[in-house]
Amino acid sequence: VDQLPAVNDWAWNDLANAGALPAVAFWLVALLLIGVAAWPLALALFPSFSDGGAGLARALGLMIVAYLCWLPASLKLWKYTAPAVLAALLGLAALSWGLARWRRVDLRAAWRVRRRRLLFSEAVFLAGFALFLLIRVANPDLWHPTRGGEKPMELGFLNAILRSPSMPPYDPFFSDGYINYYYYGLFVVSTLVKLTGIHSAVAFNLIIPTLAGLTISGAFSL
Repeated sequence: VDQLPAVNDWAWNDLANAGALPAVAFWLVALLLIGVAAWPLALALFPSFSDGGAGLARALGLMIVAYLCWLPASLKLWKYTAPAVLAALLGLAALSWGLARWRRVDLRAAWRVRRRRLLFSEAVFLAGFALFLLIRVANPDLWHPTRGGEKPMELGFLNAILRSPSMPPYDPFFSDGYINYYYYGLFVVSTLVKLTGIHSAVAFNLIIPTLAGLTISGAFSL
């Protein structure tokens, strides 16, 4: 770890780290941007869905942004930094913009016919997110008082990913080693942490409601 270039752009957003409400607001705006950027792709992949695939757009966009960050970082073509995540998001937006220009008639028709279902799909995600956020508010410590749990290990892995310039990340529990474990799910959500600049200890409690909201809205879309 001592030989790796320092990556110190985690928790960079002072506004988002000023309190819980600003953190939630920045987080939801980032998710909205990813969902909007990915919706033309979701509509092209799921044209028969009544909401035009809107309930799956966020998950699709998040997976694309994460892969556009992970592959170059794994090939040592660039460092895993906040600007790299922003570049990946802009790449997704450019791809969707080109698709939207090509299929603008279909997009306009889809919005005109399906906008109520699309907006309802958005409400489903927000409701699922809010429900599980309230559960996290009730127990933000994420640690069972008698049995313990895996959350400290997962937070350690998340912090290691956020501080690693290339993949695989360094292992926070094994000196001079790398994570020899399935870490990609944590990498996917780490892109949101990088993008918003929220402290990982707070962002972890936003990641769990996000996964719940994505699952609920995806099931609704399906």
